[in-house]
Amino acid sequence: MSTTYHPQSDGQTKVMNQVLEQYLRSFIHEQPTTWYRYLTLAEWCYIISLHSSSGLTPFEVIYGKPPPALPHYLQGVSSNEVVDSLMSSRQEIHQKLQRRLHKA
Repeated sequence: MSTTYHPQSDGQTKVMNQVLEQYLRSFIHEQPTTWYRYLTLAEWCYIISLHSSSGLTPFEVIYGKPPPALPHYLQGVSSNEVVDSLMSSRQEIHQKLQRRLHKA
């Protein structure tokens, strides 16, 4: 059991939390109050990242196969405007995160 101010968890959990925090900071640099919107993308980035100790991604360890790639979305493919807007913004966010993590 751990709390915010007195973590009593193992080192692996602390490292994972630090990595997720770094991913979230890359997403929310300009708007810190919107961190919750990007939690699933930060989790996805973590689970598909290659770990130096195992040489595998957490996805591969759990499911026994390489993680699927996020398909690139071409704007205007969907006839539904809401879906088109959501998928386009997800694509932009993902590209922005990749640039920021590469820079870091």
